[in-house]
Amino acid sequence: MYIPTEFYNVKCRALQSEYHYRNAASVLQGAVLATLHSLGWPVLDITQVFPKMAIRTPYPGYSYQVPYLILTEDYDSEALALIEARHVIKGSAVPSPNDYCPHPAARLAVITDGQIWRFYSRSSAGNGAFCHVHTIDVAFDPISKAFADFERYLGIDAVKAAGK
Repeated sequence: MYIPTEFYNVKCRALQSEYHYRNAASVLQGAVLATLHSLGWPVLDITQVFPKMAIRTPYPGYSYQVPYLILTEDYDSEALALIEARHVIKGSAVPSPNDYCPHPAARLAVITDGQIWRFYSRSSAGNGAFCHVHTIDVAFDPISKAFADFERYLGIDAVKAAGK
């Protein structure tokens, strides 16, 4: 199995204990975009990989920005997947995409801190809620298994086929 160099770099950064992402934007740039590029996504084409910034306000008077990407087939199509980059502090809870997902058409949601990638799919129960389906730990999963899992869930062909 061919594994692109970009993906090896993502794994190396995840393995370095002294290396850590300082904020969600660095997770987006250092892990998410590099991983998508290794999976064949044209990360510089904003018609297919569209960056967004949401402002979350969980408490009155407090807000923070959350960068995320929308993966689409072309500029006018519905969102196929949503990827949120988070700066997760050790021991803090990871939110569910049911709490915030701004694109009801998206069939797949991903939350990542750069090392742990959590994949959620829409429930077939008819309520439209997201269910956790898979987790990839880039640092500790074998690289061939991790890349195969990424291709299965986030590969350009897999995401576009799931959206049809």
